[in-house]
Amino acid sequence: MAEKEWPKRACAYARVSTKKQEEGLDSQIFSIGKLIKEKEIELLSPPFAEGALWEEHPIPEREWGKAQDYPDYWCDFGVSGATMSRPMFQAMMTYMRQHDIHDIILYDTSRLSRDLRNALNFVYECKTGDYQINIHFSSWPDLNLDDPMQEANFNMQGLFDHMMRRITIKKTEDAMLRLQEQEAEWVGRPPYGLYAGKKGGIGDKGKLYYHSEEVAILAEIFREYGRNPSYNGVSRYLNSRGFKTRSGKEWSAMQVKRIINTAMEAKHVSGEKILDFFVKDMLWEDES
Repeated sequence: MAEKEWPKRACAYARVSTKKQEEGLDSQIFSIGKLIKEKEIELLSPPFAEGALWEEHPIPEREWGKAQDYPDYWCDFGVSGATMSRPMFQAMMTYMRQHDIHDIILYDTSRLSRDLRNALNFVYECKTGDYQINIHFSSWPDLNLDDPMQEANFNMQGLFDHMMRRITIKKTEDAMLRLQEQEAEWVGRPPYGLYAGKKGGIGDKGKLYYHSEEVAILAEIFREYGRNPSYNGVSRYLNSRGFKTRSGKEWSAMQVKRIINTAMEAKHVSGEKILDFFVKDMLWEDES
């Protein structure tokens, strides 16, 4: 087995494909950061003040601020893993060529691509192209793509990810069909502030109703944000008052940010219409 060599410097890339997944970005960053510290690797950060790079690879305005919240990492938001045409990823590739960087660190194989052909083609081009690049995964640190057996394992993992993606798409299609046939009954976890009626319980099965305790917490969120427009400030306020999330945990700034931003987009931050934004924010999910 070929011994794995770790680089002296590298770029670190992270990605989330939906707004709902943004909390998972912190897990990616934590895992990569732990590996960086352990292996003493210098990270090459996105040069946010360097205008020429972003003119060539423009980042959507709604994602620009989010990206700068993670100044040491190259992060894409709201971009599907089915495509390699991601603005921050392409900007990183250009920057690597300009600064003679030959190593990328990601959390896992799915952050590279959800499409098997794209992932395998990219790895092949990195190994055989005119500009060779080494790929490292913090969740799979021992993987050495220079070793034929480990490369075969990587290909099998890509095949498995591809299969799971196809299964998820099929399950979502089936759930949507069921919604149509059963008069739009809610499937999955309701948005915060709402609950779904159940058979034999309160309300009609599958219909959404306001959750009184969560609505009271939402009112606190909007009221405090009006006094102190800081996501961290609001989360600290909620935790100091003993308010808990639906899962019984303390509030994070990211959770507050998601609620506030969605409400701001719908322009229903105050008054009796503060919850109207949930209609826009509903995401159909698999049943758990």
